[in-house]
Amino acid sequence: MTKTATKRRPKVAENAVPANDNTRPVLDKAEHVALLKQAIAANLDAREEHAKRQAAARAHEPPDFKLINCADLMRTPWEKLNLDGIIEDPTRRALKDQLKQLGRRLFDVVGSLDAMRDVAEEVASMKPRNWGTRIDIIDKNWDGIGDDARGRWWA
Repeated sequence: MTKTATKRRPKVAENAVPANDNTRPVLDKAEHVALLKQAIAANLDAREEHAKRQAAARAHEPPDFKLINCADLMRTPWEKLNLDGIIEDPTRRALKDQLKQLGRRLFDVVGSLDAMRDVAEEVASMKPRNWGTRIDIIDKNWDGIGDDARGRWWA
C-alpha cells in the first residue's frame, strides 16, 4: 500500500505579493517594498558613480558635440535611436532600464501613485544634497508606469 503524496502549500501572509507558482514562498508587502527601496537607492548610487567615472574619463578631452538636423532626426528609425543609446553608453542605458523595471514592480506591489511618490521621495532623501537630481531621475524614468484604473505616472 502506497501513500499518495500531497503538495503542501507554504503559508502566505495576508498582504503578500502573489508569486509565480504555488511552491515558492512569497514576500509580504512591507518586506517587498523595503527591498525595492534598497534596489532603487542602489541604482541611483550606481548612476552617480558611473557619471563621475564618465566625467573623469572625459576631463582632458574636448567636448564632443553631435549636430543633427530635424529632418535627419525625423527620418531616423526609432529602433536605430534606441540601439545607438545602448551602443554609446551601455551601463547608463542598463541602469535606466533597470530603474523603469523597478518602478513597474513597485507599482504592482503598492498599487497606487501616492505610495510610489512616497517611496520616490524617501529614496531621494537618502542623499539630501542630491535630492533634486535623484527625484528628477526617478520621475523621468517612471514616466508612463501605471494603468488606467489606478492612475499613470506622468513626468
